[in-house]
Formats: sequence, structure tokens, C-alpha cells
Amino acid sequence: AAPSATPSVLVSVVQFVRTSTVEHPRILSSGLTRRLDIIASLHNGVVPIHGRLFSQWLHHAFPRECVYPYAAGSKFYRDSDHWSDENKKDIDYTEDELDDLLRVWNREEASYVVRRPVAEGLVSPMWTMTEELVDDDAWNIE
Repeated sequence: AAPSATPSVLVSVVQFVRTSTVEHPRILSSGLTRRLDIIASLHNGVVPIHGRLFSQWLHHAFPRECVYPYAAGSKFYRDSDHWSDENKKDIDYTEDELDDLLRVWNREEASYVVRRPVAEGLVSPMWTMTEELVDDDAWNIE
């Protein structure tokens, strides 16, 4: 397997990927295919499959299966004890309180999804053009 592929090859493969949440075969939106073309334009006509931009594209194509690839250093993990100490707030919830929070969140999430038009076939407005490659030197990236 090659470390890169043309957008047309990736589309022809991805449209037949079967998951429990995505219909098969699928028609990719023009917005999604256009994003692959943009990524390829940055890399001499091919898409590096180990790059952050392709991972981001996969997140939009398979939002339940592929996590959003935040740029390195843009997020950091804190455990609940550290967050609680830093914010001087207790985050211990009873099971009933957690159930209430989930009900509210699910209602808001469903409302958001119904209200918001999906622009360009993306599942969220979280699209950045920050590329990160496993081996920048191999791609002559400065």
C-alpha cells in the first residue's frame, strides 16, 4: 500500500467502506470530494494518507468512527481531579444528575443537528487547513 493516493482513488475506495452507521455504497458529497482535491493540491496532486488533513476528512466522512484530529499541541488532557482543583469546582455527580445532564445534552444535540444545515457535506464547521505529516521531510514540508 502506498503512503498517498489521488482523490479519485480514495473516493472509489471510501464509497464502498461499510460501517454500522454509514450506508453502503455511499455517494460522497461534492463538498467532501472537493476537500480531497484541496488537500491534493497541497501535495503535488496526491493525498498523504497519514496526514492530519486526510484524518480530518475521514472524520467528516465517518463522524462516528473517526475522531477529529486536533492539531498537535492545541489540546491537552487533564484528569477530573486536576480540572476540579484548578477550577475550584466539585465534579462529582449522582447517577440521577448524570442522567439529567445526558437528557439535556441529547435534546440539545438533536435540536442542533436538525436546525443546522450541513454545509458542503461536512458534519461540523470544524475544518482547518493545518497539515501535519508523520514524516515532513519526505514531503519536503517546511
